[in-house]
Amino acid sequence: MKKYLKFKVERESYGIDLMEIKEVVRYQNLIKVPQMPEFAEGVLEIRGDIIPVIDLRKRLGLEKGEYNERTTIIICFVKDQEIGYIVDETEGVLIPKEEDKTPSPRFGDIQTDFLKCMIKTKEGVVMIMDLTKLFTNNELKVLKREEEIK
Repeated sequence: MKKYLKFKVERESYGIDLMEIKEVVRYQNLIKVPQMPEFAEGVLEIRGDIIPVIDLRKRLGLEKGEYNERTTIIICFVKDQEIGYIVDETEGVLIPKEEDKTPSPRFGDIQTDFLKCMIKTKEGVVMIMDLTKLFTNNELKVLKREEEIK
């Protein structure tokens, strides 16, 4: 049975498969890197690793919010690289029943491929994200850290 980390972005609930998550950390000041893509907020140095960090609000086309004590960074593995995602707050682990899952809606040409499915809960609907479809291959190349310094 799949388990998901449930979190908020704006007023909506989302989820990410726990198996894709390395760790969750409190928001901290990021290192701003010149000429990063619009959706990237900077990089995070954590235990010697440099991890690109994305503001999920901006990536989803929402207005940037204020960071506060509930703001967290979810560090995930996406196609063999680590990426941090800034979310408004984490809400806990969701273990859905199979009958609570429903396919994501399609809205013509509007891109919703980054949603695996939706899960009905007592509190409302949780949108389960497919992080591999949140970026194009070119965007992932821009975010990729080179392993070898020449």
